[in-house]
Amino acid sequence: MRIVCVIMASGEGKRFGGNKLLASFRGAPLYRGILKATAPLFEASPRDRLVVTRHMEIAAWCWENGVRLLLHDLPERNQAIRLALAALNCPGSPLPDGCLFCPADQPLVTEESLRRMIKTFQEAPDRIVRLAYQGTAGSPVLFPAALFPELAALPPGTGGREVIRRHPELVTTVEAQFPEELKDIDTPEALRELEGELPETPQQTDAAALHFRMAKAPHEQDDLRFTVPSLRFTLAVRTAAILIREDRILLERTIGKNEYYLPGGHVQPLEKTDETLIRELREELHAEVEITGFAGVGELFFPWDGRSFQQLCFYYRVRFRTEIEAPGIPAEGRFDGFDPAETGRYHLEYVWVPLEELDKIHLIPEESMPLLLDQDAPPCRFVGVQTDSA
Repeated sequence: MRIVCVIMASGEGKRFGGNKLLASFRGAPLYRGILKATAPLFEASPRDRLVVTRHMEIAAWCWENGVRLLLHDLPERNQAIRLALAALNCPGSPLPDGCLFCPADQPLVTEESLRRMIKTFQEAPDRIVRLAYQGTAGSPVLFPAALFPELAALPPGTGGREVIRRHPELVTTVEAQFPEELKDIDTPEALRELEGELPETPQQTDAAALHFRMAKAPHEQDDLRFTVPSLRFTLAVRTAAILIREDRILLERTIGKNEYYLPGGHVQPLEKTDETLIRELREELHAEVEITGFAGVGELFFPWDGRSFQQLCFYYRVRFRTEIEAPGIPAEGRFDGFDPAETGRYHLEYVWVPLEELDKIHLIPEESMPLLLDQDAPPCRFVGVQTDSA
């Protein structure tokens, strides 16, 4: 069975503000990701893999590295598809049984997922095979030869999705190893977000192997996290402040939510946890604090944003260094603040809660309550499990 591959690398990147395919991703131009993933699959038949582009920089790299190339100046995607199919249907070669179309702006598609797509097609060569994750299908797509005429006759402004729309009964999906495989890059923000999502070598997807993640937030700080993409699991390290003044404890909550938390934040690489807490309170409260004691550590398990989290949270007792170094913070009641986060800026409300009223609020994690009520208790370890997203 002959299966050919077309790498679509002609996008203009209008939303990106320039040629996104040349943007740096993990130390190399963006388009190299899909070339790396497809290369082993067509090592024995390199002429069955074709890069279709209108960009001279990509063409030059292909020429220098012996990658088959179709350079064109046509404006429409349907025209590029027609040219590619004609180029791969070479006289003297057996007719292709299927064609794998891969966008060049999805740099985290893995060789393993592509192999499983090809295997699925080999078992059912009359099907359209799409990569998908948890019910959501996307690209790459492998089309059977019977649909080549429809692909070659696509009207302007359309692509392979039009043929898929006409034949939903033919679609078979192959599950991606992690959702980021299906993500394409349309904006600089999407590029920065995707760079922080997955390991440096996305071809290595052993679910048992944790990878280091430098999670970029809008305020350009780095959170220390370890993630198993295939399990949608993240291990994070956080610190929290037990700040009590006049029998009131300072808590925070997101506006519109009923859950209360101790203020604090995530640890950065090579940062001590007590230093994290001092930095976080300086950033969020514009206040200077000092550590008065270590209260304990919590092992917390909870869902967040479609992932399962395990968090190690280090609790410290703190106090303002002086009242002068806590400007703008009232002695009681509520006041507003903002917390930079990966998905935006959360509007926070800080609240001084009387200690005798703690049992009237929803504190997360509730297992930390003894640390708050007994200020003389020795440091301890506890486990907290939350089953619903906050």
